[in-house]
Amino acid sequence: MQTGWVSVNGKWNYYTESGAMKTGWIKDKDIWYYLDKDGIMLTGNQEISGIRYYLNTSGAMQTGWKLMDKNWYYYSGSGAMKIGWVKDNEKWYYLDKEGIMQTGAHTISGLRYFLSTSGAMQTGWQKLEENWYFYSDSGIGQTGWLKDHDKWYYLEAKEGTMLVGLNQVDGKQYYFSASGAMQTGWKWFDNHYRYFESNGAMKTGWIKDKGVWYYLNPDDGIMLVGLNQVDGKQYYFSASGAMQTGWKWFDNHYRYFESNGAMKTGWIKDKGVWYYLNPEDGIMLVGLQKVNGDQYYFDSTGEMQTGWKQVDGNWYYFQADGSLLKNATTPDGYKVNEEGVWKQVVTVDKNPNQSRNKQETSTLTDKSENMNKEDKQEKQKEMNSSNSEKQKEDSIVDQSISNKKSKE
Repeated sequence: MQTGWVSVNGKWNYYTESGAMKTGWIKDKDIWYYLDKDGIMLTGNQEISGIRYYLNTSGAMQTGWKLMDKNWYYYSGSGAMKIGWVKDNEKWYYLDKEGIMQTGAHTISGLRYFLSTSGAMQTGWQKLEENWYFYSDSGIGQTGWLKDHDKWYYLEAKEGTMLVGLNQVDGKQYYFSASGAMQTGWKWFDNHYRYFESNGAMKTGWIKDKGVWYYLNPDDGIMLVGLNQVDGKQYYFSASGAMQTGWKWFDNHYRYFESNGAMKTGWIKDKGVWYYLNPEDGIMLVGLQKVNGDQYYFDSTGEMQTGWKQVDGNWYYFQADGSLLKNATTPDGYKVNEEGVWKQVVTVDKNPNQSRNKQETSTLTDKSENMNKEDKQEKQKEMNSSNSEKQKEDSIVDQSISNKKSKE
């Protein structure tokens, strides 16, 4: 009578010492085998009592990891094939309903996970294709704001993709570096500067930084440079974006900007000198110009002139308020025509062969030298007038000019 393992027609059976053929599970030399109802030893994948097992070619029940048809499976210590999460050597793995070990990105029970090529669940930063993702210590893919090593990152709400560059988050614009870190302060990108507050939100409108004013476009946050209109007023910003004040030379012209940065137009008195700035573009006028119906003369520095001035070969007299005297007699006794030009007057004697030029010169210097004695005496009297009277007259004239400029 045979006992133990017996091969019959290529099939293995197991007989006890009493000669009885065994069926079901048997343990031989600490190895488990399974014999079907006919006592035949099974091999390969088998489902027994609703549980799947793997028995190798010698019939031995397998445990641990097994590679079959290019897929990995895991069998517990009892031989049962595992599905779902399994922890092995302090690492987590996920097996689908067929028991196949998963790799790559997967959504499990509504949560995102990433499993390496070895199947191990990953944590921390992971790069999938060209994008970065972050997984918590429990392996769950994160979304929204994330602080890692004292730096803030934002992971897109749906897929958890790490944002880079300029992005809108909860209605505000933020800028993230190529590494995904949220940026603050001045940042240069897309050929422009923008400013981001300490909380990362992009700033727009006026901003004062280190005592300097800047203006950031409300639409895109771009720092303005050059001449720009803000709230109906013109401002000038340097190449660094700093708001400018005072006299500024650009586009081949001078313009003047007040202490609040707004461009000034019309009359302006600076350091006791009057200037006129074109109402349309703020350009400082030079030369002979018409302002509110009156003509004025401004030298090459823009300073409003008074007294005698020669322009294009003609002599003109500008009054104390700067306006051109027309069709009248100047304080020093010279007549100017309706255009304000001082003309030479020639008188003819009864003797047709004799004529006399009352005006011996066409230069202001010669005029002064040829003033008659009475004129010289009168001018000397004026020069010898008291200082108090002169100060009073200057005050009245300056007040008159200021009033006129204010009205204009």
